[in-house]
Amino acid sequence: MQAGAVYAEIEVMKMLMELKATVSGKIHHIKRNGAVLELGCVIARLEVDDDSLVQKVQLFTGKFTKPQGPKVKGNKLHQVFQSTKESISHILLGYAYPEPYFNEKLDAAVNTLMTILRDPSLPLLELQELISSIQGRIPTIVEKNIYRLISQYANNLTSVLAQFPSQQIALVIDTYANSIEKKSERDAFFQTVQGKFHPQSYLFRDF
Repeated sequence: MQAGAVYAEIEVMKMLMELKATVSGKIHHIKRNGAVLELGCVIARLEVDDDSLVQKVQLFTGKFTKPQGPKVKGNKLHQVFQSTKESISHILLGYAYPEPYFNEKLDAAVNTLMTILRDPSLPLLELQELISSIQGRIPTIVEKNIYRLISQYANNLTSVLAQFPSQQIALVIDTYANSIEKKSERDAFFQTVQGKFHPQSYLFRDF
């Protein structure tokens, strides 16, 4: 088949569209005559006469350089935790680097995650960021009681007996909610704290 020759005709809304070869070569039809075409399907393959016209892809065997740009997600402990957890989640979903980079990335992510999870300051930083995000949207007394609990935890952070006050924070939330008489106000309060201070939230882990 010569360059410019028609190798297929497609009928769309009673209109014919011609497909022409851009270079000379041997055509191999994949779809038979009269076939219904799906979006993105392969109609034919062209074996070109002149191989020099084909741009060949070469396999990259080097190593990627480390990025030098700013760290968008931050380098604080809880920010690194979120970024690392996201990377591992992507790997578990099936997204992966080719070898040998995959094992390097996976080992680094798992080691980083386990190191961070052993740090007792992680839930403290997470809760401080969470409080900042909803500051002014929860009652002052609730906010003060939570700050009091996390301040006590921060002062005993280096103690082996220090435990994150998840249950105490949940009790502060429930106590205030039970004191609200109007259902609409109680629902609005729960809407603000739902998924953030609930004991099942990822924030309330045992360390």
